[in-house]
Amino acid sequence: MVSGPVPVVVVVLGVFAAAWLVLRGDRRHLTRTVPRLVLSAALMVGVLAFLVQRVWRPFPDPVPRSVYTWVGLGLLAVLLAVPRLRHGRGVSSRVLTVLAALTVVLTASSQVNLFFRAFPTVATALGDPPGHPVSFGSVRGREATLVTGAPLDRVWAAPATMPAAGVVSQVPIPGSVSGFAARHAEVYLPPAYLSTPRARLPVLVLLAEGPLEAVGCSLQTTTPISVGSPSPNPGCFRGGASSTKHCITGMRGDRGSGPTVPRGAARCGR
Repeated sequence: MVSGPVPVVVVVLGVFAAAWLVLRGDRRHLTRTVPRLVLSAALMVGVLAFLVQRVWRPFPDPVPRSVYTWVGLGLLAVLLAVPRLRHGRGVSSRVLTVLAALTVVLTASSQVNLFFRAFPTVATALGDPPGHPVSFGSVRGREATLVTGAPLDRVWAAPATMPAAGVVSQVPIPGSVSGFAARHAEVYLPPAYLSTPRARLPVLVLLAEGPLEAVGCSLQTTTPISVGSPSPNPGCFRGGASSTKHCITGMRGDRGSGPTVPRGAARCGR
């Protein structure tokens, strides 16, 4: 949904759908109705932007104008559909109008998703978690002995029983120090963590990416344990020193992997 031909195809369909809503063959519609509806949509987006940026403030960073522009186009499509339905002739014309409005709304939503990248695939949009996460309780817990050394590949060799791939899980990180009520973190555990003997692995805290990004960029069995937010943008915690402590305190030495996370190594947005 964020790469390949899909976004381009959606935009092309949106252009044709918008043309159906605007070009009704009535000059009065083009010179009076459309400008009024454009102004109405712009006012609605202006109010929305004020509430988001000044009152609600759900994001630590300002929302770009392009996002509000696409939201406004989606609202405009809904407004344009009303007179088109009112003056439409026949059932087929009204059905096409509804489909056209939905197509423009879908196009606008797709463009907003390109910025936030909250739903990179259709599966994630339908609620299917990426990577098919396993229950954190099903992963083997603390190990009495860990293989340590630098570099690690000189003191630890992959055993024959090592899994072919790592696993992804979601875990709560209590804000015992920061007091921050964060959403569940997403954790990637590489094959070396799941092996016996277990290697002592570093912990990588990702700022605004999910741990699956680490899976995609490295096929090594000793990839660091990765901790981050299931949502790529915005990040996992609201910024500040307290959220840094939240990340680090929650994962220091967790599950017996024996990692030591450097102080100040993570600072996440919400």
